Amino acid sequence: ELTSPDQVDSILERCITNRTLADTMLNSTSSRSHSLFKIILKLSYSSSANKCVIDSSLCIVDLAGSERASATNNTGQRMIEGANINKSLLALGNCITLLSDRNEGKGKNISHIPYRDSKLTRLLKD
Repeated sequence: ELTSPDQVDSILERCITNRTLADTMLNSTSSRSHSLFKIILKLSYSSSANKCVIDSSLCIVDLAGSERASATNNTGQRMIEGANINKSLLALGNCITLLSDRNEGKGKNISHIPYRDSKLTRLLKD
């Protein structure tokens, strides 16, 4: 449990420092992973009549960019990372498309959003 903005800053800095970066043909500091930082805020208060708890959450998401294998000339581990990045971005795009179609009335029969297709979509489900 964190109680100050400085504590949040400290953890965010540690997350940024631990992020996976690598050299590719297109970028000397290419992000090789997505980064998600979720802050859950809880406000509790009580009066003589009742007790109330308000929850709110904030997600800060930094997505690794999609990659074209032919443009990067990546092989081995970099190629596998690029494929995994693209796969998770596709899963996220599919969820967003289905959610927006459903909300615009285009997909009234859409009852299933495939959140389980990737760890990223599972984490962002809310």
